[in-house]
Amino acid sequence: MTAPQIRLGVAGLGLAGRMVAGSLDLDNRVAIVAAADPQQNARREFAAGRGVVMYPDVDGLCRDPMVDAVWVASPTRFHRRHVELAAEGGKDIIVEKPMAPSVADCDAMIAAAAKAGVLLLAAGVRSLDPTFDAMREVVESGALGRLRHLSASAYTGWLRRDRSEADMDESLGGGVVFNQAPHQVDVLRCLAGGRAVRSVRARAAAWSDRTPATGYFRAELELEDDVDAVLAYDGHGYLRSAELVASGGSASLVLADAGLVVASGSRGAVRPAGDHLDLVSDDGHSRIPIRPGDATTEAVSQLMAARTVGGAAPRHSGDWGRGTLEVVAAIVESARAGLRVPLRT
Repeated sequence: MTAPQIRLGVAGLGLAGRMVAGSLDLDNRVAIVAAADPQQNARREFAAGRGVVMYPDVDGLCRDPMVDAVWVASPTRFHRRHVELAAEGGKDIIVEKPMAPSVADCDAMIAAAAKAGVLLLAAGVRSLDPTFDAMREVVESGALGRLRHLSASAYTGWLRRDRSEADMDESLGGGVVFNQAPHQVDVLRCLAGGRAVRSVRARAAAWSDRTPATGYFRAELELEDDVDAVLAYDGHGYLRSAELVASGGSASLVLADAGLVVASGSRGAVRPAGDHLDLVSDDGHSRIPIRPGDATTEAVSQLMAARTVGGAAPRHSGDWGRGTLEVVAAIVESARAGLRVPLRT
């Protein structure tokens, strides 16, 4: 058996950490050698059958000489501190979405990684999935003509899950906008080829009789080159995105978070349709296959490529994550103020 190329430590064993580990258990490029969580039951359950070193705190994990890289999957309010600890320990870092509660925190995380000379990737988002990489390739091929419009509309049951008070606090990076908008914003930015977002106008609402929490948001993004994008999200759980469009394989998760995504240009449009893309253009109707994979393994691929001698900076770098968080924070600001918010992203 080939020895793993990355010895990984997982910081945080909640839903995100367990999902990451579940994907990477099948990836022979990676060996999870350590994990950290303050909850003893979480450590016990995770360690069962894995034979990994367990830590009650992230500090111990980040000082472990057997760990090459740390996947930060702790609650968002701890991301900055845990990234800084990993950087101080000389570990490359992958951090879950949302990257941090604020753009200032993102800046501090990027600076810590740069000072330590380690890699920082922003992961946990659907733009890493092969589905949207395939869509990006279609857009960049010119098959749609000039790109004009992008849209993403998602329905999930986010509000139906158990949430702590901290999970819902926007000042700590909680709430439905901070947790779910990164999926859609990242996908739309990816499909737009990284075009700068010039401004954001958004609204958010709490309309459920079951909870006073915000469960809906909608945003209009003005991008450079006269491209516009619209995203909408309903987390009340009455409908689910994956039930509304054809899905297959990892596409069920992809569509659950990003929703129905469409890229439209002057000569056609393209959307995901399960294990393929549907492309309808002036040249006819095409089915474009999607390569196997998922967002977690793609993040590992970007990390591995960047770790090689002369490796290129990962597409989903800390700077990319910062750009997404800036847009998400603008959605929150615009919805509160009822005004369009200008950006430089």
